[in-house]
Amino acid sequence: MINKGEHVLLRANGREYFTVAGEGKLHTDLGIVDLGAIEGKSWGDTVQSHNANEFTIIKPRAPDLFRHLKRTGAPMMPKDIGTIIAYTGLCPTDTVLDAGTGSGILAAYLGTIAGKVISYEANETFATNARKNMERAGIGNVEVRHGDIVEAAKTLDADGPFDVITLDMQEAAKVVPDAFRLLRASRRQYTRPPGAGHGNPFCSGKRGLRGVHDCHRQRAGARGRQARHPAVYEGRAYRFHHDCTEIVEAVKFF
Repeated sequence: MINKGEHVLLRANGREYFTVAGEGKLHTDLGIVDLGAIEGKSWGDTVQSHNANEFTIIKPRAPDLFRHLKRTGAPMMPKDIGTIIAYTGLCPTDTVLDAGTGSGILAAYLGTIAGKVISYEANETFATNARKNMERAGIGNVEVRHGDIVEAAKTLDADGPFDVITLDMQEAAKVVPDAFRLLRASRRQYTRPPGAGHGNPFCSGKRGLRGVHDCHRQRAGARGRQARHPAVYEGRAYRFHHDCTEIVEAVKFF
């Protein structure tokens, strides 16, 4: 049963509207919907607009949030988010540290799975928008903080240890030593430096991370072909040919 305040998707005639069940009305080009009429219904039921157009009530999922949350820049794409979730083995008992919040798209995906997510954003406008996005999506376990993670990571021990750390930011390399300290043993850290390449500090041959295990670089070509290359640092990197995105994974074994 759908309760007052729950976030819903209303879908009709190829259109969809992200809204909240409860008081008020939703004005659409297919008519006016009484949001109070959604309360008490079940997912998959329908509700009619004032001019008898039927809307199916859909429970929002993470991909719906990607389409409907307000963006302040280019978010991480679902295919890359999927890679992170798949290779970290993210689960409901995990505590996640995320940095480079942006619009909060990655944090929202992580929040639908993990027990708790703390996300840092250096731009105050972006952080404010990300908080509103979490409220709009009804995700209460994501805490968006305005601050510089490079400095904040030095004093985050009380919030940790963390099971997964994601760094989607230009200066990710500066955070790695502290982030590595904050990781729970046998847990994972992912970084996605924008435009990463051989000039990135992660790719310097003599900058291995003590205690990091399992190294390789994997590249997917335009047709999905994969080829392995020798590791150049103690960690794991995945480069996607079509957008030059690179994800670096460090697995802590202590």
